[in-house]
Amino acid sequence: MSETALPETLSRWLAGRGLRGNPFDRWNAEYEKELSEYFVDLAGFDERLRLELLRSTVPCVVFAQRGCGKTAQRQMLAAHCRPLAKNSSWLAVPYTYGGFERALRSAGDDVQQVRPLHHADALLNLALKALSRESKQDRKVKKALESPDIAPGLAAYAARFAPHLADALSTSESKGPLDVLDSVEILQGFSGLLQGVGLDLCVVLVDGLDEFLPTGDD
Repeated sequence: MSETALPETLSRWLAGRGLRGNPFDRWNAEYEKELSEYFVDLAGFDERLRLELLRSTVPCVVFAQRGCGKTAQRQMLAAHCRPLAKNSSWLAVPYTYGGFERALRSAGDDVQQVRPLHHADALLNLALKALSRESKQDRKVKKALESPDIAPGLAAYAARFAPHLADALSTSESKGPLDVLDSVEILQGFSGLLQGVGLDLCVVLVDGLDEFLPTGDD
């Protein structure tokens, strides 16, 4: 049912419970902008646990059947990070369909040929986009990105992973090519840039791999 065609009785019922829209209007939490307004915690996976996960540097995998709230939990984790939480020291980078597609294209559309560097390429493209958005809405981040300690390294990352953002992110000359580094070293280097900007962590939120056509049945 469209939100624009809600019956008057339903509109009153929702309003009486403090809701500005119909929480059942969308089947996928991916498209729900006001999820935090009516999200109901699961037993054992609540706000306390989400904060623990965000503070941890150990990867975590959440298993659940389709439709049981994995994407909703990912959205709730992202709500504690930038760009949604303006004062957070964590930057959230959702690695979903667009990222998977980029990694797959880099591997010649052969899922068997996807390697860590393909994922690193896709992740850093998304992370640089997120960092570019942050620089536009936070003067401190923008100033830090333009500092002599950060700008050359940032220029190198932008040139390789997000060329279309190179001019927007940095006017400095590139520090040097990243081709000699492996995927772990590349990601560690970017993490160092973020810390130089004043952000503690880049939180990568992988979601939807089970629904991505090339991997959905495997």
